[in-house]
Amino acid sequence: MPSQRRLKTFGLLVFIAVLITLYITASARQTRSSEFYTKTQKALEEARSHKEAALGGSGGSGGDDVGSRLREAEEAAKRSADRKGEEFHGEEGKARAKEVREKGEKDEQEKAKEEVNRNDGGRGGSSGAGAARKVRTGGNEAVLKGEKKDEKDDEKEPETEEDKNVRAELNDILKRSPVIIFSKSYCPFSKKAKHILLESYNISPPPYVVELDLHPLGAPLQAKLADMTGRRTVPNILINGRSIGGGDDVQNLDESGELIEKVKSMGGKRMRPPSQSPSSFNPPKMKYIHSQESLTVPEGVKVHIKTRIVTVEGPKGKLTKNLGHLSVSFSHPEKNIIHIELHHGSRKNVATLRTVRTIINNLIIGVTKGFKYKMRYVYAHFPINVNIEKNKETGLFEVEIRNFIGEKIVRKVIMHSGVDVEPSKNQKDELQLTGISLENVSQSAADLQQICRVRNKDIRKARHTSCVSQ
Repeated sequence: MPSQRRLKTFGLLVFIAVLITLYITASARQTRSSEFYTKTQKALEEARSHKEAALGGSGGSGGDDVGSRLREAEEAAKRSADRKGEEFHGEEGKARAKEVREKGEKDEQEKAKEEVNRNDGGRGGSSGAGAARKVRTGGNEAVLKGEKKDEKDDEKEPETEEDKNVRAELNDILKRSPVIIFSKSYCPFSKKAKHILLESYNISPPPYVVELDLHPLGAPLQAKLADMTGRRTVPNILINGRSIGGGDDVQNLDESGELIEKVKSMGGKRMRPPSQSPSSFNPPKMKYIHSQESLTVPEGVKVHIKTRIVTVEGPKGKLTKNLGHLSVSFSHPEKNIIHIELHHGSRKNVATLRTVRTIINNLIIGVTKGFKYKMRYVYAHFPINVNIEKNKETGLFEVEIRNFIGEKIVRKVIMHSGVDVEPSKNQKDELQLTGISLENVSQSAADLQQICRVRNKDIRKARHTSCVSQ
């Protein structure tokens, strides 16, 4: 059973809905019975009936009757306008208007004839784009121009005093020499063009150089050159007032050997035939007919060379080095002497002779004395722990570095073949690398140093590293 409060609320809502419905229906009935509504409906019905009657009666000759009525109305309007014009102007005004109209047509015809004669005289009778054309319309001749004149040409700005000074200065510069170089003192392309034209060639009279950044009228001169040659950038090289391009263009002409012919053809009688400067010739690279280096082999060492593969045997072992990439020849004139020779070699080729001699000498030192590198590992706070082990499978030494700058990762370096590693007995925190091959020992030391390189820190404060001490 719903409460009384809900029943009262529901009844109130129903009562309000009934009142709204009665109000809307009453207003609708009142609107339909009003005078305005009835008149409007009546007018709409009359308009609809007239339209239906018109559509029903328009058939067959009805369309022609409507067209004829329209034409008659138009002609009546024209006759009325003419009558009113005659009444307003009179016979005298009508004659004056006719005279003015005929005079205007005559003037237009004369102008068209003059234009045609002018175009025929200047272009040999050819009908160009600007020639006048005549078109007949209704028995009268109307003149149509092919092109309109440019408004900018008709409305030219008056020349200022600065323009006169720039024009006079440019004419004075062009008279200085047949070849003019417009450049700027700081431009590298300008320096290249000046070097080629002033130093690489003998041009008489010599080219005249205009530094636009130092000239008082530099900017206006550059703008004037852009209008005259279509080139605004520097350098701009002019020969008898005609531009041949900039620095790259001159360089291309120089490299292709066409610069002399270009200057000669464009210079004309104002200049002598140019020639290439003797200092610009690149002398041929000299080659040495025969070059030689000698090496003495100590006692107890055997050196065997075959197809540029050098084998050295000594008290400490045996080393082999392949020198097949070097174009040198070996000879053995005496028992303990080796000659390294090169024929017809350039300067760089001759330098390889001493390189080969040094390589063989290091092999001899390795098999007789050997090489030793001493390395120190330095730390400021975190002590570096180094462990050395020998791999049983490969026989190579492995160096493990722990606690480097406090890191937990273990750094491992494998020594090259023939390199022994042991901690120093006399010095704390020192490793000793020994071997007969200089390349292997030095490369192993470099690997240790590189793996202990401190990254992304200031090395002046993070003083942790391992380096070669001796």
